[in-house]
Amino acid sequence: MISPAQMPAAQTEAPAVLGAALMLLAFAAAAAAGWYVLRRWWRREEKPAEAGWTLQQLREMKSRGQITEAEYERLKAAALRDAETGARPNA
Repeated sequence: MISPAQMPAAQTEAPAVLGAALMLLAFAAAAAAGWYVLRRWWRREEKPAEAGWTLQQLREMKSRGQITEAEYERLKAAALRDAETGARPNA
């Protein structure tokens, strides 16, 4: 059997290098997740009150995650109701 003193340096350093690479990968993943959350927080917008939105705007807000499916349905109904009654959207 070969003693650790007789092993090539690359074989004895491999676990340390692998551990450092995994730590670096974990740090990069955590930094990316933090950046994603921070960007979403920076780009958040106030939720709409009632109506005053086009259906296209509502779809875009839902796809960006700014409003939930339930909010989308409620606001869509209000927008359609306002369109039928001829109400002007809130500016």
